[in-house]
Amino acid sequence: MKLTLLRLLPFLILVLIAYAPALNGPYVFDDFPTLVENEDIILKNISPSSLAEIAFLSETGPLGRPIPILSLAITKYYFGLDPFPFKVTNLIIHLANTFALAWCLTLLMRIVFRDENQSHLIFARNKLPIFLAIVWAAHPFNLTSVLYVVQRMATMCFFFMVLSYSFYLKWRITLINHQGYHLFPFFLCLIFGICAILCKENGVVIGFIILATETVFFKDARRRSFTSSQ
Repeated sequence: MKLTLLRLLPFLILVLIAYAPALNGPYVFDDFPTLVENEDIILKNISPSSLAEIAFLSETGPLGRPIPILSLAITKYYFGLDPFPFKVTNLIIHLANTFALAWCLTLLMRIVFRDENQSHLIFARNKLPIFLAIVWAAHPFNLTSVLYVVQRMATMCFFFMVLSYSFYLKWRITLINHQGYHLFPFFLCLIFGICAILCKENGVVIGFIILATETVFFKDARRRSFTSSQ
């Protein structure tokens, strides 16, 4: 993980520089009804009761989206309605997403190419995740997710989805390496999956992604396990 961060760091600095000119931009579109004009997202103080009230009384989405709403409320509490701190926070989340994605892809490549030792596949395991994460971080389709303040709901959802999937892969790797049934990574997979759903309802997709991974990559392993138990 540390090596992944070190490899990504110079490119993340370039992404930061690329986004910097847009951080002084104004609020747009849904930023106004959701944040600027929304009197429900006003913290009176940083106390457990006040934080809980903001988080769980929101009417944004079917589940209230308490995690990003609380994040927006805390930013608003400390910095008022200046859009700059909100956009900077969104950019930090985007950079964190890039690192999480690189780690996730590294784990996935270890599973996909676990039985291969050819040099080009070793390259895929070690270098391809970094390359893909950099391309994703710099791609223009992320522009609105970073610079539209309320899209923090989507970026935080993505962050927790990637962490959930990463810890699922981590748990699966321990099984592949016959390291026993370590439940802690699987527990974190569930926790982060729930957090993703509480950021935005389409976080539920992570369950289908995990199911698809089990079907595609571990069908034979389950069949062998069933056969050996007969």
